[in-house]
Amino acid sequence: MEYPTWQPLLDACDDYARLSGWRFSRAEFMNLDRQPSGALHAARVKAMPVALDYGERVAKVAAQHATPEASALLGEFCQCQRLVANEALHKTMLSTCCALGLDAESLGIKDEDEGSSCAYQDLSQPFEEIARRLHRHERATAAVRPAREARALSASFVVEFGLEHGLPELADPTSEAQLHEFLERVEEWREKRGEGSGASRDELRELVLSSLNGRTIAPLRRAAMDWASEHRGAALVGGALLGGAIGLVVAGAAIAIAGRGRAPSRR
Repeated sequence: MEYPTWQPLLDACDDYARLSGWRFSRAEFMNLDRQPSGALHAARVKAMPVALDYGERVAKVAAQHATPEASALLGEFCQCQRLVANEALHKTMLSTCCALGLDAESLGIKDEDEGSSCAYQDLSQPFEEIARRLHRHERATAAVRPAREARALSASFVVEFGLEHGLPELADPTSEAQLHEFLERVEEWREKRGEGSGASRDELRELVLSSLNGRTIAPLRRAAMDWASEHRGAALVGGALLGGAIGLVVAGAAIAIAGRGRAPSRR
């Protein structure tokens, strides 16, 4: 079990989470009059007893201002927030590279590139090298990707449930710092290459605007906007981030890691 304290909730809500795209809205969940028949309604009714019990427990932890060390629920909730932030950052970086024309094919990435570095977290490298390492990492970890996506989907559901019941939104300084540094490499690359590289500014702006939604990655989103405010002349058009700065495929809180509706296999 990835999140043992939350596992009974995840088990009880498995059908509901899968049908709702791994989203949780307290108001939506409690609205039994909406869609009073069908699979989603049946899944909601099935999950209701455990969800209500967890809601009370989580609200109590939130009201007591418990620390992660003192509360297993809060400790695992914090772990889930970090995992979601890390996955959102990874997807953002990969999608930005592709949007700017640096996909695996254009970079000549091959399956037999064994021994080549996959350390995309080393953001001191030039943007093109970061892109190469990202694509190598994707190919090298293809076998474990379903399990990784399943963990992240479950984590996003836990985070939304916790936030809806009063648990605090926590920043992830590591992910935020990495995002800031990645955006620096993107801007450096665009300045060297000029405006003709990859997607146009308007296209990238629309991609970003369409994806900056959802509470789960709000701290990471704010970090991106903070970076943009520091680079206002080069990084903003009409108040929007340039260069695919964040979330080109991040779709709300579920962060589009596996496509909505896929059920993770746990155990």
